[in-house]
Amino acid sequence: MALMAPPEHSDDASRRGSKAKRRGQADTGVCGYARRADDRRGQSALSSGRAELAGRHHVHPLVQALKKFWAPVPWMLEAAMVLEVVLGDFTEAGVIAGLLVFNAGVGLYQEGKAQTTLTALKSRLA
Repeated sequence: MALMAPPEHSDDASRRGSKAKRRGQADTGVCGYARRADDRRGQSALSSGRAELAGRHHVHPLVQALKKFWAPVPWMLEAAMVLEVVLGDFTEAGVIAGLLVFNAGVGLYQEGKAQTTLTALKSRLA
């Protein structure tokens, strides 16, 4: 059984390192294009005087609530709810609908707490 060199000491990694050294660049494992794009983004953030986290625009709470029902798992539960209604089992459909609404409510509550915490952290950094 042949022993393999660790990834950081492989021939491919040493070739990348030697090319980077010939160009006078540090071996970061990032291609030159991505490095230049990162530099441009850093310069634009620094040109404003201070680096800021990208702020999210405010989304209406109703839109946030409706987004909780737009994912594969809620789709599956919604399909099960419709199937229960078609079969005439309204109690089961009501339980599924209650679970969907409860899950959306918990998600909105947790996102609200996270947003409040993020706002508090941003104000401490400013």
